[in-house]
Order: sequence, then structure tokens, then C-alpha cells
Amino acid sequence: VSRSFKEAPVFQSIFTGLIILGVLITLIPGLPIFEVLVILQDLNAAMLPILLIFIILLINNRRLMGRHVNNLAFNVISWGTVVLITILIILFLLNQIFGIPL
Repeated sequence: VSRSFKEAPVFQSIFTGLIILGVLITLIPGLPIFEVLVILQDLNAAMLPILLIFIILLINNRRLMGRHVNNLAFNVISWGTVVLITILIILFLLNQIFGIPL
């Protein structure tokens, strides 16, 4: 975000486009904004484990990170977090789709 449009045109274009898209969606008359926000947060939660996996793979890449790669303790915590969040998302989906109580 700190770079100019000339320095990072692709990023700045995507960033600007997403902001414009968000503004246009909120301007739709009669749109239940609260429900849209809840659905978007559910989508964000569902994408979180996927993003965390890629972040963990990047942070464990010795060629990329050098001596700053994760140690065993951080890897256990990281992968445990991915597993826990995945289980919680599955339980949430079971509750929402099939009405299975948590």
C-alpha cells in the first residue's frame, strides 16, 4: 500500500478495484448489509486455513527465509492452529447445513 501506482500497478489496481467493488455493493438499495457482512465473515473463516497453510509453507522455506524459518515448537503450534480452525469450520458448516447442534 505504501508504494505508488507506478511502482506496483497490479497491486494498486486490484486494491483500488476491491475498494470500488465494496462501495458499489453497499450502495445496492435494500441490501441487508448485516447479513452480507456475516456471510463474508463466514467466507473469510473458511479461507483462513488455506491461507495459513501457504503462509506456513513459506515461513518454512529455508531458501526464502534463511535462518528465520520456524522451529519445531512454532510448527506444532502453527499446524495445530490450522487443524483446530478446520475442525471448527467443519462443525460450523454441519450446524448451518444440517442443523446438527454443537
